[in-house]
Amino acid sequence: MKLDGSSNFQPTSLSGSQALLKWATLKPEAVALDCNGIRYSYQALASQVARLLKSLKGDGLGKGRLIAYQFVDWHENLIFQLAVEATGGVPIQITSVKSLTSDLIAHLDAIYTDEVVPFVCTARLFPACDWMAKSQALALTQDDYEWLGKCAAADDPVYFGSTSATTGLPKYFFETKEVMNSGIAHMQAQYFPDGVNDFICVYALKIYAAYAGIICALNKGGTIHSTPLDGIAKLPQSMASHHLALVLRDARALLDSLSDISKATSNMASVRILGDFLPADIRQGLEEKLCKRVINTYSSNEAGQIAEVLAEGYGKIFDQVRVRILNNDYQVVPATVQGRIAIKSPMAVSCYLWNDRLNAAHFRDGWFISNDLGYLTEDHKLYCVGRFDDMLVIGGIKIPPYPIERRLRQIAGIHDAVLVADANKLGTDKVLVCIEYTQPLEINTLNNSVCKCLYRDLQNPIVYYQASFPRTETGKIIRASLVEKYLRHKANAKKAEN
Repeated sequence: MKLDGSSNFQPTSLSGSQALLKWATLKPEAVALDCNGIRYSYQALASQVARLLKSLKGDGLGKGRLIAYQFVDWHENLIFQLAVEATGGVPIQITSVKSLTSDLIAHLDAIYTDEVVPFVCTARLFPACDWMAKSQALALTQDDYEWLGKCAAADDPVYFGSTSATTGLPKYFFETKEVMNSGIAHMQAQYFPDGVNDFICVYALKIYAAYAGIICALNKGGTIHSTPLDGIAKLPQSMASHHLALVLRDARALLDSLSDISKATSNMASVRILGDFLPADIRQGLEEKLCKRVINTYSSNEAGQIAEVLAEGYGKIFDQVRVRILNNDYQVVPATVQGRIAIKSPMAVSCYLWNDRLNAAHFRDGWFISNDLGYLTEDHKLYCVGRFDDMLVIGGIKIPPYPIERRLRQIAGIHDAVLVADANKLGTDKVLVCIEYTQPLEINTLNNSVCKCLYRDLQNPIVYYQASFPRTETGKIIRASLVEKYLRHKANAKKAEN
């Protein structure tokens, strides 16, 4: 199939560059991007993307090429992402060249960075600081603009994703145009209904919810507001057309920062909370202080949007998504029986890249078998109870940590709680209970409440109090790091005693 869209695939949503071309024609002076005071109209943004696209083609980069990049300024990252996608290539935003794994390095075609690359690779290296000046000097023709409107074929890769930063073992995947299109169409219907056109982005483009929200706003001809979390309170007071996506950690921090703002001063259309169950107090606080609607979703990088988690705690599975619960032999279990959550969805990817072993374990007959544990009720509601790889084994008995962790989070003064077992490092049948507290507290008082919460499930737990947990960019706790952090704390305390 050709890049010009000669296949029968008819996308229901436009790519970012296609949307730019459409609105640059229909309303060229409308604001497409507001990035901390740096503003681009649709015409200006389309022109900049077209210039960079022409420059990339001049560098010999095009369809199917994997291009890693990193820039300091957020708006430059967006321009680069849109331009690479318009060439038919696959953009990969990175934190640092040091974060690149050997698997990824071996498959890259180009790296745009100002960092010194401390390894030998076959990818072509381009100084990041040169691309803007180089592209600005290029004159544009009508043909250059028309390249923005090219449509990828259904099975062309257009987005590069990764997951499992919490385990230290990254897994990579492509989203094809058809899968990406399904995700965007779903998000437009759920989070960008009539009258909601604008998106507030607080994350890097490699976070799928961030980039997908941007594409939705561009499809609606809306404005993308890029801002750090503490800049949200400085946005226009009338935000009835705005949608915001946040991880739970940042939702809590945002709510604290909005303590003096009344409902009358801000009426954002909706806020979506990703990645974790939303406590009732945060849901209520956001609805009182910031927005008309709070949406808590259960999703995965590999399978996309799966269910809306309602205030009662169960997941209402989206219409186009199918869910099964499997045992360790990959057999379907009856309702109310706990097992691994498997998903079939048009938003799901088909495989991991460069890893046949993981593909055999996680992708079977069109289903993605996740590491999430849960069960279905008789009326097909989904409850997620934890992670298959986080299960505690105490005295030969498997204990899911999440119900205990949720009880601990209800204790005043506790921000978060995690249970970890590691027989090799902590000892047999030992459980490390890590407590992240919200403010300096009387430890003895807090410890009494914690022990009362734990006594039904655990004998002689190790309780470790911390001001903050190690987390990924999306706020997920890096559980493996907690044991190492505790052991360092224990060794330092022992040295201090001596």
